Amino acid sequence: MTDKSELYMFEFDIKEPPNDLFLKIIARIGREKEIKQTRKLILFAIPFVFSLILLPFSWNYFWTEIKNSGIFYFFETLFTNLSLVLTYWKDFVFAILESLPILAIVAFIVNLLFSFSLAYLVFYQYQRKKIMLKGR
Repeated sequence: MTDKSELYMFEFDIKEPPNDLFLKIIARIGREKEIKQTRKLILFAIPFVFSLILLPFSWNYFWTEIKNSGIFYFFETLFTNLSLVLTYWKDFVFAILESLPILAIVAFIVNLLFSFSLAYLVFYQYQRKKIMLKGR
């Protein structure tokens, strides 16, 4: 009769891991970090390019609205007839504020800030990727 403990004994061939397994794991982790940095760089670079493409259009919209608003006439009056402006300064200020193209100004400033912030993020990610590659 066989002992029950003999039935549950299996012989496993325990293989030793390769000597360079640790180096392969570390290299793979480094490669994954590099891939992650590249993805972040692309993630910020694509909207940055689009914002740069839209920047001339927003500038053109801004400049056209400024020219059509007649704001230059107010500044011309300010420099040519200062006594009249000082006499009616409240009305003058309200007239300037009414004629400002707020939407065009906001669109241009938002596009400009978006471009600058994305430029910062793209160059920051590029520097991090460059430093990481240099450390290899």
